[in-house]
Amino acid sequence: MDSLHGTVSGRLQIHTAAFTVCSLKLTRGSWMVRHTSSCGGRYDHYVNEDGHFSPRAGLIYLSTETTSLKLLYSHANRAASAIERLGTGTTSIQNLEIEPEKINTLDFIVMNKSAQSSSTWTTFMNNRDNKIELVAGAAGRSGYQNIGQAESYGTELEGKYFFLNGNLGTTARASCVRSADTTSTR
Repeated sequence: MDSLHGTVSGRLQIHTAAFTVCSLKLTRGSWMVRHTSSCGGRYDHYVNEDGHFSPRAGLIYLSTETTSLKLLYSHANRAASAIERLGTGTTSIQNLEIEPEKINTLDFIVMNKSAQSSSTWTTFMNNRDNKIELVAGAAGRSGYQNIGQAESYGTELEGKYFFLNGNLGTTARASCVRSADTTSTR
């Protein structure tokens, strides 16, 4: 593979994308002053696939001067890479029929920040369809295929503390994530 030019065995994979986000700060009433909504999206186009629009939306609420709450949604596609689509020519075979993975995510985030510290708590869930995975084949040759669905959900906690007027700091993180293959349950 020539990673500099994105070719595999002389074949070229070209990807173009555009991204935009629009934000709206509402200014009436005490609740509305501290509320921001955003929406946006990304359009991806690959030479050998149809284009895809991936929407994103979010609500942000500043509950106090130091604490904000966020609710975020996004949908995205992940197209097969050149190796997943075209193979290596020796150990994996091409699959020109492979479809993009699709993922939907929903996040709820609480952020708190002061002069010397910050903390973030995130809880999330996502669903992924058309998982692309390497599957063993005959004669020692494998290939990438869409083989099902998966879901995951979990929580993450991060804390930061700063010393010496912010010139030195420490960060601690913890997470708990549950992931499951849901191919047979959908």
